[in-house]
Amino acid sequence: MNDEVKKIDRTVKRIERKATMVLLALFFIVALPYFKDRYVTFDLIYNTSINDLSVRFNLGTIGYIPIIYWFAFFVLGYLVYTVISIRRHKMSSSTIKNTYKQFDIVSFIVYLSTIYIVINAFFFSFANVEGASMEPTFSNGDNVIMQHRLDEYERFDLVVVKMDAITEQYLIKRLIGLPGDHVVIDDGDVYINDERLDESQYIDSEIETRCEFNGTYCEFQLSDEMYFVLGDNREDSYDSRHFGPIYKENIYGTVQFRIRPFSEFGSVE
Repeated sequence: MNDEVKKIDRTVKRIERKATMVLLALFFIVALPYFKDRYVTFDLIYNTSINDLSVRFNLGTIGYIPIIYWFAFFVLGYLVYTVISIRRHKMSSSTIKNTYKQFDIVSFIVYLSTIYIVINAFFFSFANVEGASMEPTFSNGDNVIMQHRLDEYERFDLVVVKMDAITEQYLIKRLIGLPGDHVVIDDGDVYINDERLDESQYIDSEIETRCEFNGTYCEFQLSDEMYFVLGDNREDSYDSRHFGPIYKENIYGTVQFRIRPFSEFGSVE
């Protein structure tokens, strides 16, 4: 009998240790967006609410709290209920063993979610292309992977930009002008430091680049911290021709890999 009690006590302690680790993981999941302001949220981790799903299935308005927070809330409730129950010895030995197995499953799900969020926050992010501003390189509905990179960028890189903390929209554009460049758009062509830019690798030679409101001439002198971006679909792209050159802090990373459509699976240039 004493041996059985000791086994139960050891199992209870293991459950409590697991509960502590899961609690820390939940805290990380909930708190990350508040501590990491450059977290890329266009992958819907912190944006998708129950209401988004209910509207899709015609269930009406349910709630606007992101699903990730509902997930954290229910796991927290499960942890609290279970720990309180075993501390008050309201569970039999067989129930405690089953609870330990359930904790393994819950822990695995929480840890897996945490690992995914860490990868998404610091290394790679998944994104869905919306709109036609990057055609023919990307089409509406394409799924891509963005690599977080905050060092040096190169001309022609495909970058993800966000203009300010208030604007929710992330944009995928091509990096055309680097710090210190003199960018000129003249009669349909782009010139960098008085040399015509060869863009034949990603847009048709017949495509013309116009200034904002279809002007034929405009120029931009980039400072040491500014970049100039354009969409590959020059006739339908909101880019530096409209909002001007951008700072490095507005660049969130580079897009180098396409997941879908599967027929075009692989790296992109």
